[in-house]
Amino acid sequence: LSAKLFIDSDQLNKAKQTADDILKSTIKVESSATREIINEMNEIVTKSLTEKTHRHTEKKTIKPQ
Repeated sequence: LSAKLFIDSDQLNKAKQTADDILKSTIKVESSATREIINEMNEIVTKSLTEKTHRHTEKKTIKPQ
Protein backbone atom coordinates (compact mmCIF):
# COMPACT_ATOMS: atom_id res chain seq x y z
CA LEU A 1 0.00 0.00 0.00
CA SER A 2 1.23 3.44 -0.89
CA ALA A 3 0.09 4.85 2.46
CA LYS A 4 2.49 2.50 4.27
CA LEU A 5 5.32 3.47 1.92
CA PHE A 6 4.69 7.14 2.73
CA ILE A 7 4.94 6.32 6.45
CA ASP A 8 8.18 4.40 5.90
CA SER A 9 9.64 7.43 4.11
CA ASP A 10 8.39 9.79 6.87
CA GLN A 11 5.83 11.52 4.63
CA LEU A 12 2.99 11.46 7.15
CA ASN A 13 0.78 14.05 5.46
CA LYS A 14 0.82 12.08 2.20
CA ALA A 15 0.15 8.87 4.12
CA LYS A 16 -2.89 10.39 5.82
CA GLN A 17 -4.21 11.83 2.55
CA THR A 18 -3.80 8.48 0.79
CA ALA A 19 -5.51 6.66 3.67
CA ASP A 20 -8.38 9.19 3.58
CA ASP A 21 -8.76 8.69 -0.18
CA ILE A 22 -8.86 4.91 0.24
CA LEU A 23 -11.45 5.15 3.02
CA LYS A 24 -13.66 7.41 0.87
CA SER A 25 -13.54 5.09 -2.13
CA THR A 26 -16.34 2.64 -2.87
CA ILE A 27 -15.75 -0.99 -1.92
CA LYS A 28 -16.33 -3.09 -5.02
CA VAL A 29 -15.70 -6.51 -3.50
CA GLU A 30 -16.29 -7.17 0.20
CA SER A 31 -13.66 -9.54 1.59
CA SER A 32 -11.38 -10.11 4.54
CA ALA A 33 -8.63 -8.35 2.55
CA THR A 34 -10.72 -5.20 2.07
CA ARG A 35 -11.67 -5.19 5.75
CA GLU A 36 -7.99 -5.49 6.67
CA ILE A 37 -7.10 -2.59 4.36
CA ILE A 38 -9.87 -0.45 5.85
CA ASN A 39 -8.67 -1.24 9.38
CA GLU A 40 -5.08 -0.36 8.48
CA MET A 41 -6.13 2.92 6.83
CA ASN A 42 -8.22 3.83 9.89
CA GLU A 43 -5.15 3.19 12.06
CA ILE A 44 -3.04 5.47 9.85
CA VAL A 45 -5.61 8.27 10.02
CA THR A 46 -6.04 7.87 13.79
CA LYS A 47 -2.29 7.72 14.39
CA SER A 48 -1.78 10.78 12.20
CA LEU A 49 -4.36 12.76 14.18
CA THR A 50 -2.86 11.60 17.48
CA GLU A 51 0.66 12.59 16.43
CA LYS A 52 -0.54 15.97 15.12
CA THR A 53 -2.29 16.66 18.45
CA HIS A 54 0.79 15.51 20.38
CA ARG A 55 3.09 17.76 18.33
CA HIS A 56 0.71 20.70 18.75
CA THR A 57 0.70 20.16 22.53
CA GLU A 58 4.50 19.89 22.63
CA LYS A 59 4.90 23.25 20.91
CA LYS A 60 2.77 24.96 23.55
CA THR A 61 4.71 23.50 26.47
CA ILE A 62 7.18 25.96 27.98
CA LYS A 63 10.19 24.26 29.49
CA PRO A 64 11.94 25.99 32.40
CA GLN A 65 15.59 26.84 31.86
